Amino acid sequence: MNKLHYRPLPKRPNLRDTSGQLEMYFREESRLREKSSFRLILLSLFFSIGFLSICVKLTLIASTDVRSKDFSSGQTMDTESRHDILDRNGNILATNVPVNSLYAHPDKILNIDLVASQLPLIFPDMTESDLQKKLNNNLKFVFLRKSISEKEKLQVLKLGEPGLKFGKRELRIYPNGSILSHVLGKTRIRVMSTSHVILEGISGLEKTFNHQLKTSSSAGHSLELSVDLAVQSILEDILSSGINFFKAKGGSGIIMNVNNGEILGMVSLPNFDPNLNIASKRLSSNDNIFLNKAVQGTYELGSVLKIFTAALAIELGAFSQHTLVDVSEPIRIGKTKPIKDKRWLGEKISLKDVISKSSNVGSARVISFFEPIQQKEFLESFGFFERTSVELPEANVKSSIGSDPWTKYKAAMIAIGHGISVSPLHLANAYATVVNGGYRIFPTIIKDKNKNHGKVRVISEDTSAKLKEILGEVVNSGTAQNAKIDGYSLGGKTGTAEKYDSELGGFNFNKNYASFASFFPLDNPKFLVLICLDEASNSYKEVNNRVAGNTAVPLAAEIISRIAPILGVRPGKSYVSNLENFEIDAISDLFNPFTPQFKLPNN
Repeated sequence: MNKLHYRPLPKRPNLRDTSGQLEMYFREESRLREKSSFRLILLSLFFSIGFLSICVKLTLIASTDVRSKDFSSGQTMDTESRHDILDRNGNILATNVPVNSLYAHPDKILNIDLVASQLPLIFPDMTESDLQKKLNNNLKFVFLRKSISEKEKLQVLKLGEPGLKFGKRELRIYPNGSILSHVLGKTRIRVMSTSHVILEGISGLEKTFNHQLKTSSSAGHSLELSVDLAVQSILEDILSSGINFFKAKGGSGIIMNVNNGEILGMVSLPNFDPNLNIASKRLSSNDNIFLNKAVQGTYELGSVLKIFTAALAIELGAFSQHTLVDVSEPIRIGKTKPIKDKRWLGEKISLKDVISKSSNVGSARVISFFEPIQQKEFLESFGFFERTSVELPEANVKSSIGSDPWTKYKAAMIAIGHGISVSPLHLANAYATVVNGGYRIFPTIIKDKNKNHGKVRVISEDTSAKLKEILGEVVNSGTAQNAKIDGYSLGGKTGTAEKYDSELGGFNFNKNYASFASFFPLDNPKFLVLICLDEASNSYKEVNNRVAGNTAVPLAAEIISRIAPILGVRPGKSYVSNLENFEIDAISDLFNPFTPQFKLPNN
């Protein structure tokens, strides 16, 4: 067998030959060695350049922004996440979590029949027939699931199908479920690929601050709310229990700082879980669970608006809280129906008693001393006919008085809380002005937004002090005595407005809207609590127990008793009840398992 050489060898010289062949041999050997060394150097240099190129390429890939491709459209898009939404104490209200998506390459699936029959066992909302259509449609790519859990991913992997693929993406979640759902709002998927989605807000704060919440935005950052999650939870828990007990259609509640307008809690019931994909049912404004009743709904609120008639009379110097008002008989303005009280209150009562005993005749009598334009301008100064400043896209409503001219009769009806539709937030905002020393505030859901906001005076500090005294008497001896709380003093005003029924062509006395606007502490107001109930029933007692004093008032009292310690309000002076023979048996189930903090008088 011949031995092969990889390079030519010089001719081997004859050692006995002295004619110079030996010298030629060594010279040729040296030349061939130099030539081989040069080739080795070139080869080494080639491999070094190749290795260096690979390193540079990997470095560029690692330093480039991650991009994902939408296989269904062939488009490439930037990675985008979404910032958290936090309460005032840093608790997470909305955040993004990593999940997996599930898609398929039908041409790579080994057994389509197996996949179509097994996937519905993992995902019950899938059907075998639908999967057969999708996977046998000659498509190269099919999206099967926007997000799946790790457990579901493992079950899919056990099928052993190379045509089923997973992609990593992020999912927007709300850890507290339905709590604060109307405020937070919802998002939807605007663009989606196998490993990425771009979300956009479609309601609530998610919509208002959509740009800020994007991580791709240079101005993006987490959103810190004025809401206190503990306060919000108490508000929702008690209001929900109350709605169930009174068999009401729904309700709303607002807790606000009266000095800076920060909203610590806001609820509209019924609510929804933003984690679930619920179709909007547009049956009516009351049936729509996505309607934020606290800011979108406008209602005739009844007697809770009477305080503004007293405020006008005192501010203009025409009345004091002790001025006597004739309430001896119904008052008639022109040819209209007479305005009357539900029960005899006496010949003359003080302005304080007009409010505390909620006299329709007294309120109408007081406003008759003023021109309608004065009432209109006074209500305008509280912001009733403007959109509120709260950062919710749904809060775009204004108070309405209809198309009727602002006549003397219209003024009298507004004085008793009819003829004007007001949102709960407008009412809360105006009440804060009444009790905070007379300054107009601008409600906000964002922490510290109004920290440097200038103050605008609406009524004098003296007027505000007199109005607080009147509202304190409402709780002490008037229509809100069920709001008395051991250790805490508070004030407020009730409102029970019968709802207009178009089928009856008038007011339906079996349906009403009950509300209670309250504040605490009485001597130095810090917080406001507004509770509204839509069509609370009287099933737990006899006739006329649907009034706000027996529905909205005890709910507000229970809420205040539980949130006051959280908000740093210490117990102090409280009212001593002058009522006897209370019983709580009829309503004790409302707040079970916690002990009721209110009592109902015998009928």
